[in-house]
Amino acid sequence: MSPQIKLYNTLSRRLEPFEPMTAHQVKLYVCGPTVYDEAHLGHARCYITWDILYRFLTFMGYEVTYTRNITDVDDKILNRAAENGESPQSLAERYTQRFHDVMADLNVLSPTHEPKATDYVPQMVAFIQSLLDKGFAYTTPSGTVYYDTPKKADYGNLCHQNLDDLQSGARVEVDPEKRNPLDFALWKPAPLSEPCVWDAPWGPGRPGWHIECSTMSYSLLGQQLDIHAGGMDLIFPHHQNEIAQSEAFTGKSPFVKVWMHNGFVNVSGEKMSKSLGNFSTIAKLLESYDANTIRYFIVTHHYRSPVDFSDFALDGARNRVGKITRNVKELVEQIGFPAADLALAAKAHIVSLLNQPRESMTDWETTSLAWVSSMADDLNTAQALACLNELLSQANPKPNEPPIHLSVLEPTALGCFLMLSEAMGFDFITPQVDMQLDRLLPQLKALFSQAQQILEAETPQGQLLPDAGDMQKISAPKLVEEILKVRAQLRECKNWAASDLIRDKLAEMGIYLKDRKDGPALWHYEPAKSVTPS
Repeated sequence: MSPQIKLYNTLSRRLEPFEPMTAHQVKLYVCGPTVYDEAHLGHARCYITWDILYRFLTFMGYEVTYTRNITDVDDKILNRAAENGESPQSLAERYTQRFHDVMADLNVLSPTHEPKATDYVPQMVAFIQSLLDKGFAYTTPSGTVYYDTPKKADYGNLCHQNLDDLQSGARVEVDPEKRNPLDFALWKPAPLSEPCVWDAPWGPGRPGWHIECSTMSYSLLGQQLDIHAGGMDLIFPHHQNEIAQSEAFTGKSPFVKVWMHNGFVNVSGEKMSKSLGNFSTIAKLLESYDANTIRYFIVTHHYRSPVDFSDFALDGARNRVGKITRNVKELVEQIGFPAADLALAAKAHIVSLLNQPRESMTDWETTSLAWVSSMADDLNTAQALACLNELLSQANPKPNEPPIHLSVLEPTALGCFLMLSEAMGFDFITPQVDMQLDRLLPQLKALFSQAQQILEAETPQGQLLPDAGDMQKISAPKLVEEILKVRAQLRECKNWAASDLIRDKLAEMGIYLKDRKDGPALWHYEPAKSVTPS
């Protein structure tokens, strides 16, 4: 029987069985970035976490509509653009593209919808006007529109504090025009001469931050959501304010059925911050670690726990990922079917197992179901990762057993490993190499030319050098394969000295070979040890 998915709900502070409001359909909203700077480690932790949730729900057969917004109008954007001497629009577009680039590098899936705040300002104006009409908001002489927090009797329910406690303990914006200290801006006045200004019935200006998510989620997902997710730092005031204004606007409660929040990010034991000098971007991290390594490290922690980035922990994850990658490559070649086909055959098989008695199952089938149960238990990724490691162990031939080779495509332990690792966002099918490998292109091209010259001296039938256009476009992994083809021909000529020379020069670059009797040499890349993210 398929396990019941249970998720921790910040609103109730307990694990709850997950049942979407509409059968087999999930409306998921995640707060996206404010695009005024490079995406950082906190973004990596956040969006990998919700990428895994999205993948798992999809794997379990739900039709998931995933919306993640882009905040492209904000005081931080305006201030940074002014410092740079550029328009807010160009700055926001540049950092939006960079965000997309690093998300793709991390193998984070694109959401179903990715609305930009500036595209929804007319809807925000209508939303605010409705709150004014219903008495949940008020205007000030300066043109600010505030939400009137005491009008929402349960304000504070998400952060589990009452109004009095929040007023005494929270940092609030000081404005003598406010009726109450916790009232928050729905609209901020600004002269028409400023960039990013829109007209409204109460005067020109731009929307406040909180109103953006409520408006965009309503426009794209409707009045109520199944899951709303983000970092723990958003619980108050952002998500609390979303509840207040959304429920006031629609008259429906709850605005969100399940609130989920991921833990904070530390760097070498200290909370990440620019003032401490331990602030690191995703792009910087990707200079030393590939996507599988970063994801592997993150999923060893429960999503609600803090994550401590350090060179020691990341290097350990990289070593483990390297071993997995080499093991998978060898097993796929032994079995004789493409990895993607093995994974596809396994998916249907895993789904069929959910309603079968376990007594007749193989060890790897039982392990596959244990993975499903672990993920269904509030995304227990650490336990799910243990199941993946066990599956890979079960896929390896036992001592004195011949390697597995399939004449007909069928479900295997390796196929289940590949399918379930993909459901966690790993990609052990596409060859993964560290981002640093691209930096070796000049050395690899030089080595290829040297190897080609040696081969041409050995035999006029040597492999032809690709033309200049091909060499300009060739990728580093492809070039390594080309070098190995030349080396294989040199070995056929019994030029062992040249073969060893190529092997040693590749090793100097961190590219290590494993010669096999029954096929081409395998290779893997191990870059120099990194430094602590900074």
